[in-house]
Amino acid sequence: MDPGQAQLPLQIGRAGSTTDPSDPSRGISRVSRACDRCRLRKVRCDGHQPCARCKEHNSGCIYRLGKSRIRPPARKLRPSRPAASSSRTSSPAVVDVPTGLVSQPPSHAVVSPCGQWHEGTKTGIGLSNSETGAFQFYGPSSHFAFVQRVYDRLNHDPGADPTEDPSPVPAGLRAWGLENFLFSHPNHFPQPRAEAFLPRNLGELFIRSYFKLVHPQMPVLVYSDVMSQWTQSWKPPARDAPVRGKEILHMVLAIGALVAPMVGADGLDLTNEWAEYFARNVDIPLSVLSEPTLQLVHILLLKALYAQHVMRPNETYLYLGYAMRAALSLGLNRVPVVDGSGLNPHHLKVTFWITFASERVAALLVGRPSSLRDDQIDAPYPQDQPTSHLVDPLGDPSHSHAITQCAFVRVLAEIGKMADRILIDVYPLGTLTAAEQYLLEGNMVELDSGLNTIAQQLPDYLNFLDEETTIGEGWQEIQRLHLGLLYHTMRMLMHRPVIVFTTFFSSNVEAQQHAPGIIQLQESITASVMSARSIIHFAHEILFTRQPDARSDGSLASYLVAACITLLYQVLDPATTMSYAKETFSVVEQAIRCLDGMNHLGPRTGKRLSTDIMRMAKNVVFSSSGEGIIGQSLVTEFPWLE
Repeated sequence: MDPGQAQLPLQIGRAGSTTDPSDPSRGISRVSRACDRCRLRKVRCDGHQPCARCKEHNSGCIYRLGKSRIRPPARKLRPSRPAASSSRTSSPAVVDVPTGLVSQPPSHAVVSPCGQWHEGTKTGIGLSNSETGAFQFYGPSSHFAFVQRVYDRLNHDPGADPTEDPSPVPAGLRAWGLENFLFSHPNHFPQPRAEAFLPRNLGELFIRSYFKLVHPQMPVLVYSDVMSQWTQSWKPPARDAPVRGKEILHMVLAIGALVAPMVGADGLDLTNEWAEYFARNVDIPLSVLSEPTLQLVHILLLKALYAQHVMRPNETYLYLGYAMRAALSLGLNRVPVVDGSGLNPHHLKVTFWITFASERVAALLVGRPSSLRDDQIDAPYPQDQPTSHLVDPLGDPSHSHAITQCAFVRVLAEIGKMADRILIDVYPLGTLTAAEQYLLEGNMVELDSGLNTIAQQLPDYLNFLDEETTIGEGWQEIQRLHLGLLYHTMRMLMHRPVIVFTTFFSSNVEAQQHAPGIIQLQESITASVMSARSIIHFAHEILFTRQPDARSDGSLASYLVAACITLLYQVLDPATTMSYAKETFSVVEQAIRCLDGMNHLGPRTGKRLSTDIMRMAKNVVFSSSGEGIIGQSLVTEFPWLE
């Protein structure tokens, strides 16, 4: 029995008299049920709409789901009305606002729209492939769900329910070409084909590119081991000496091809074809998954990283989930397995915490659960090791530094823990009670403070919040880049429910009138916009000043595109001024310059999506301002708005 409901008759009895409740001489009448605000504070509710206490707070009454313990004479639902507010009653836009999060059963009380998040802030989108029968779900924290919400708002369908779309792929993802990144196409399945021979100098370029740009963000491989496999692959075949670890070698070549500098006019097609060829060669049978090894964990991590570079979030999530299961089967989450001070225990700790953090972040980015609870881990973080303990005679010393200097891994693990808390505390499942709605703002504030605490633990070479810090070595700048983007993305996702909530209303002002509890929309909108701008400014600074070699890293595209959409959506608000729109377009222009350097399919699609939304935002600004001369000057300054 609900404790709040159990106390309801007792409260009413005390408010009246101690005599028989049916006594007509009682001076105070009963009400059918108390609203949540009065119930939580254990005070008598007068039953008015709104009641006196809620009217003081300029909000409507919210009623707990469930049946009233005292039934009214007529078996009808109690109608609810929005809170008394002159601005809301006079606004015609409020009439069409959906009034509930979910369809309520007949026995449940109707909930006022000002008392809950809209359904769209808690639900995701489903996608299906009619050819294969495959289905994918993306939760509300995913970029795909956010893109679809923005598409509905741009097409003047703010109340669209993604669950009622009969098409296999929602319209927004189809319109912007994102369905290409959802399901593996038939030609991506392993097919018999002639053996291809990679020129030796090109293969070595791919390997060097991998260790220069990718290894620092996932330091689980040793350069000399990979080069040994590469050298062995050029030797004549021998019966008793098969090439071992060729799966890892092929994945290094595949990812290295994606980030390698292009050579020649057909360099892009050449590198993409080699990347796909080597990635397709690494097929993991179920028999291998049933016998996990450390090498299998590394292969799965590389497969997930490749999927991230080609913008396939579903594959990234699945491969990282498999890697996490394999790591758990090996016991890498337990002290007895990874305890020790030698290089082998060190490698085990690094592998586990890289897997842990990557899986947690991927789960948040697709809006799905993680595979592991924090209280199931007692493995310690890896500590910094003397570089002399890892001597790599074949490689650059920086390759060893990325493995032995572990501040990056420790901070990444903390961000992974934070990602899980955001998924649970900011994107909760089910319908929120009034008490939970009041806690939501507190959760955001607490998580925001937690992120700041993580940032205070950074060593100087990773301090992405200090724009004046000295430019470090290449591997340090790569680690700084990825930590900074993750940090600002976490904050942006922390406040994204507020941005999504505003998409169901004609303006931010109207949305604030319907916001539940103590949610302050403008503060969260400002935090989200500032985080989106920081993502773009930070990436632009790194790619064009501090580490230009990272321009070809396509794994950055999803962060940039999400930031662009967040910024451009805010331009649609009626209160947007021309100067604010111009400032926003300038920031998005920086992101488009960054995407220009990532000449693969994913970043090119992201650039087109950002440009399309920018054009729509431009049309909204022009139509609201009616200033053709200013509009023409904007087109002159930003030619792609034409």
